[in-house]
Amino acid sequence: ANINANVKDGDTTLMLAIKNNNREAFDVLIHSEDIALNTANTMHDYTALVLAIELERLEFAKKLLAKGCNIPVKAFTLSKNNAPLLAAIKSASSEQKSALLVQAVEHSNTTAFKKIINEMHGLDTLPALERAIQDNSVEMVDILFGHGLNKIAALEVAVKQWVKGDTSEESEVFKKLVDFNRNSLH
Repeated sequence: ANINANVKDGDTTLMLAIKNNNREAFDVLIHSEDIALNTANTMHDYTALVLAIELERLEFAKKLLAKGCNIPVKAFTLSKNNAPLLAAIKSASSEQKSALLVQAVEHSNTTAFKKIINEMHGLDTLPALERAIQDNSVEMVDILFGHGLNKIAALEVAVKQWVKGDTSEESEVFKKLVDFNRNSLH
C-alpha cells in the first residue's frame, strides 16, 4: 500500500493521523523511509504541516519541521490564527526559516514576511535580500532595513548581483541602495 496516497477527502494517511490526533500512527508514519512529508491534500491544497498548525497540534508540527518538512508561505494566508504557526516556526532550523523568508519575497507576501522577520531574531536575511534585489522589491528591502539590515552590506549584495547580471543598475532597489549609501557618506 502507498502510505502517501490521498485517501479520505484528499488527505494522506499522515494527515488523517494528525486530524485524529493519533500520535502512534503519526510517529510510525514520519519514521517510515517511504513517507513524503510535503504531499499536499488533493482537494484543499494544504500539507500535513499546515494541517498540524491549523489544528494547533504543535507537537506534530515540531516533529514535521525536525524531519525537514517545508514551511509553505501560504500557511500565513490559510491560517486564521498565526500564533501556532509562529510557535511552530520557532522550532524550525535556520535554513528552513531563511527559505520561508525567500518564499515570502517570491510570492510578494509582505504580511508573511513581516510576521516572520518580527518573530525571528538573528535570522540570516541574506538569501531574502538577494531575492528582493533580484525581484526589485523596494518594500521588502525597506522591511529588512527596518530590522537592522546593514545598508553597506546590502549595497555590496546588489553590486555583486549587478556584476552577475541578476539585477539592473536601473532597478528601483539598486538606485535606492546607491543613493542611500551616497547620502549616508555626506
